[in-house]
Amino acid sequence: MANTAKSKSNITSKSPRTQQQRRDATSSAVLESAVALFGEKGYQKTSLEDIASHCGTTIRPIYHYYKNKKNLFLAVAELREQQLLEAFESIEEESQQPLPISDYWRIFAAMCKEPGFRQIVLLDAPNILGRERWVSSPIVKKAIDYFYVLYPNLSEESRMLISRVFVAALTEAAMVLSEADGDEELSFNELFSMFEAFTGVKA
Repeated sequence: MANTAKSKSNITSKSPRTQQQRRDATSSAVLESAVALFGEKGYQKTSLEDIASHCGTTIRPIYHYYKNKKNLFLAVAELREQQLLEAFESIEEESQQPLPISDYWRIFAAMCKEPGFRQIVLLDAPNILGRERWVSSPIVKKAIDYFYVLYPNLSEESRMLISRVFVAALTEAAMVLSEADGDEELSFNELFSMFEAFTGVKA
């Protein structure tokens, strides 16, 4: 009797996945392969056929779940951006005090050391998805919120302008530092010394 119960339990635990589970698994596999290949080769040099081959499927499911290459790339860019925001949120949860902007930038610079992140978020996304989308992206919105705390009396338009200039400047700085062979910590400290001198904002 016990053996029969055990046998039934094994059968239940090995029951086949539902159709929705299979769909979710295929969609996730496509997205994972797209992250890898778009990050390694860039948008222009990556085909949907490459992605299908990489994840062991055909091109048909990609069209089914993502419609086209641009929509798939949008999902990839949003995923990488969300990973950055989650890293920001993790340090915010650990602190009871407002964080200096340098803490955010150190995380941003660390992620920029990954070539795939740079390729997707900083190089391809603004060009493929449009700069207007970048302006309204969660990363820029995060910067706007930060400058709202620093400068509560500024107009919304001014905060938007400052945030865009600031994010663009730090993005370029992160790109340069991530590829530099010298003393990264020294370069980082020098950069923020200049930032403080120009803006009066304590980094």
